[in-house]
Amino acid sequence: MAVLIHSVYSSVLLISVMFNSLTSFQGGLFSAAKESKTIASTTILSAVVNTVLNAIFIPVWGAVGAAMATVAAYVVMWCARLIKSRQFIRMKITLKTDIFVYILLVLQVVLEHLAGHWYVCQTVIFITIVFIYRSYIKRILATFFKNWF
Repeated sequence: MAVLIHSVYSSVLLISVMFNSLTSFQGGLFSAAKESKTIASTTILSAVVNTVLNAIFIPVWGAVGAAMATVAAYVVMWCARLIKSRQFIRMKITLKTDIFVYILLVLQVVLEHLAGHWYVCQTVIFITIVFIYRSYIKRILATFFKNWF
């Protein structure tokens, strides 16, 4: 039974891991730019969002609510850091494309929790994401094979 309970919210937490990775990368940029106040303020903002949403979501959805609150908190931190980072660094970001892919990933998590898991739709989403990022994937693979073989 415990395995089934964990599987319900673990995929939601995977989305939070993605945004945690993005915010950690941004945190490295802020550290290099000696912007520790930004790191602290965005972390506090995220903690407040997480705490408030936990108070709202946990009574309704339990552990899944806590996972959703964590995702929302990391998304808020990512947005705040993205906005602030534009003040001192220029990055080539395909924001519309990336947000579309993030929405597809959330949709994939939702489909996973529906009866039947909608595997065909999940596969289509996966193929769509690979297609969207195909040029990045090609470059990564080319670099890997160039350096290792």
